[in-house]
Amino acid sequence: MLVEFNVSNFRSIYEKQTLSMVSGSGKEKLENTFTPDNAATPNLLKSSVIYGPNASGKSNLITALHEMQSIVLQSARSGQEGDKIDYEPFLLNTTGKLEPTEFEVIFVEAGVRYQYGFSFNEDHIEEEWLIAYPTNKAQRWFHRLFIPKDSSYEWYFGPKFTGPKKLHQNATRKNALFLSTAVQLNSDILKAAFSWFGNRLTVIPLDQDFSNRLGGFTTRQCLDSEQKEKILSFLQQADLGIQDIQVEIKKVQKEDLPNDLPQEFSKALLGQEISRIEFIHEISDGQSVRFSIEQESDGTKKMFELSGIWMDVLSEGKIIIIDEFDNSLHQHLLNFLIHKIHAQNPKGAQLIFTTHNVNLMEGNFRRDQFWFVERNRNNESRLYPLSKFSVRKGEAIKNNYLRGSYGAIPIIDED
Repeated sequence: MLVEFNVSNFRSIYEKQTLSMVSGSGKEKLENTFTPDNAATPNLLKSSVIYGPNASGKSNLITALHEMQSIVLQSARSGQEGDKIDYEPFLLNTTGKLEPTEFEVIFVEAGVRYQYGFSFNEDHIEEEWLIAYPTNKAQRWFHRLFIPKDSSYEWYFGPKFTGPKKLHQNATRKNALFLSTAVQLNSDILKAAFSWFGNRLTVIPLDQDFSNRLGGFTTRQCLDSEQKEKILSFLQQADLGIQDIQVEIKKVQKEDLPNDLPQEFSKALLGQEISRIEFIHEISDGQSVRFSIEQESDGTKKMFELSGIWMDVLSEGKIIIIDEFDNSLHQHLLNFLIHKIHAQNPKGAQLIFTTHNVNLMEGNFRRDQFWFVERNRNNESRLYPLSKFSVRKGEAIKNNYLRGSYGAIPIIDED
């Protein structure tokens, strides 16, 4: 469960920006909220939606969380001492490139609330910390701080933090995270916090083909007959006219490749797994026709890719974060997917997404579920909630947003 995400000095974001999933005191649409299994954590929202004009920084907010996830999962098992960290500071002033990027996330996993963060530049981790709340009382488990004078770290380990601290400390490279290194060395106490990034969090930034971003998850699910039936039922609820799905996965053979393909490409492709997906549609007189996935609309492709992910997110209580969620999806399909999160969600799954679809402002969400991003006069992205404006219950949010009452709309010079 995601409680809060903080980021500073990353791409178009300079000053610290905070996205909170803590619900307000409003009583409308209580089904859009839930109570987490941790006494130190208030009620949370099942979803949040982020609006803003093009080039405002919405995508950079999503990418920031994706970048944090990637560093946590990869820093200990890839690279060597001295390798550069992927560092993208704010460049539109004189100080951003001299300061560290900082990420922090507050989340609940296995009944424990964690507050974990780190800051870094291209050469090393500047600072890293983890605070845990097994109960209402905070426990500071560890903290490391880079000391430039002698290029070393000052370390702190709390009394509740167990395990071979010195071994894990000595094994941690300057360009790697202690959390990742300790778990790689089999730290029991840190496994739950680390696994949240790999097993609970799905971030889909807008930087490549949608199906590639999901890694073919739904395709693999369809290889299991029981899972395939669930996916098929999901797609039929969405009224896509699909009667059946056929999935075949095979390894590339020599005869599958063109004769004139360069040898180095042939070697790289041989043995790679490829999938063939066909959708069966019923036509008149009980006959059916097969369409390959390439022949289907972009909306059908996207719904297919999302169907397996959606069911997994709901059944496991995961978090899914999508940049430009509305791309290629009809309004009714968006409502269908959002309704699943709000009304068929017993385990506290969460959805966060960016969109330009203002029609979603009517009827789907509570007032505290809306967020906006805009650039200020210094070209810094600024994230703020609708609740900043003391919006009344029943207010025409869509119309007021389009009129510019909440900011975060493009200012067009028509002269």
